[in-house]
Amino acid sequence: MSPESQASPPMSELALVSGVFFNPSKTFADLGRRPRWFVPLLLVVLATVAYVYAVSQHVGWERVVRRSMEANARVQSLTAEQREQAVERGAKFGAIFGYAGAVLGVPISLALIAGVLLLTSRMMGTQLTYRQIFAINSYPG
Repeated sequence: MSPESQASPPMSELALVSGVFFNPSKTFADLGRRPRWFVPLLLVVLATVAYVYAVSQHVGWERVVRRSMEANARVQSLTAEQREQAVERGAKFGAIFGYAGAVLGVPISLALIAGVLLLTSRMMGTQLTYRQIFAINSYPG
């Protein structure tokens, strides 16, 4: 890194988010110097919650469960009553797991991916930190 790049002021969160698309080299260089991950993680979680909400409101969990059950050969062997009970349970838990997956699954997935990337980068001889990799991984999320 040149002394100029180390002396430049850190980019704002808005500049980082837009910089991923319009100026990625500067954005990821800034993240390497000063890793920040909260804003992109929050944006990805909010987008995922919005998606789950849209599925819930416009498609409905019962329909989602019915569609997934149609492809399952084991479900076809159930009686009509057992299938309906399974649909009711699936719709009830689908909403719970949908929102829980959005709020918990996204950060956990990004953390696991960052761990694998850290291991891979260490095997290649880099000196990146987990925090740097997690931040870099969070922005394109």
